Amino acid sequence: MIFPQFPYLYSCSTCGKKVKVGLNGVKRKCNHTTTINAPRKVILTGDGTLNSQPLKTRINWHIRKFLTRLTGRCI
Repeated sequence: MIFPQFPYLYSCSTCGKKVKVGLNGVKRKCNHTTTINAPRKVILTGDGTLNSQPLKTRINWHIRKFLTRLTGRCI
């Protein structure tokens, strides 16, 4: 695994291999039929106002969101 600290957005609960989940079904790289893990990092801003956070924090969140979409991993 290239980035062990950053898990895939969807992975097999048995072997940990990447699983692609879309509107037209689930595509696995393994033959297991067990459940799928979907680890996520969340950002809580209190009262729901992202604009009240410092600019550095907001930029950091946007970079994490971009890297998550680019790599398919939970950054």
